[in-house]
Amino acid sequence: MIRIPPKMIYIVIGVVVLTFILSSSGIRKIILLKKEIVRLEKEIEQVRQDNERISEELSWIENEDDYLEYLARKNLGLILPGEKKYYIMPESEE
Repeated sequence: MIRIPPKMIYIVIGVVVLTFILSSSGIRKIILLKKEIVRLEKEIEQVRQDNERISEELSWIENEDDYLEYLARKNLGLILPGEKKYYIMPESEE
């Protein structure tokens, strides 16, 4: 039986690993994965900013009655009893 020295096994493993890393597909894959990481980090930052903005708005809605009224008027077109709502129509082009 042939005995292979441990040093030779490490050399073979090192060559295989280096071949994989330095092969065009290995490098290409690493570059693509790094680009994907950058894209995902930007997306995570955007989601964090959106989450912060939404949390602030929720705090305003929960704590400020005037802000809730503002949102109801702006987004739902609600008015208080006794108020009149006016619509301004664009001039017709003739």
